Amino acid sequence: MNYITEYNNLIQSGKIAASRRVKQVYARLAAATAETSGQYVFDEIRANRPIAFI
Repeated sequence: MNYITEYNNLIQSGKIAASRRVKQVYARLAAATAETSGQYVFDEIRANRPIAFI
């Protein structure tokens, strides 16, 4: 599970307060990161590189 999906699950469940718009955006982002076909594909290893650097 990546950070986007994890955060989406928390805001959708109500554990983290968020506006309706933020919930919509994160639902779309979580769905896009799960998508394996298309022009862009989310790579969790490459996405975590800057986070590990910090």
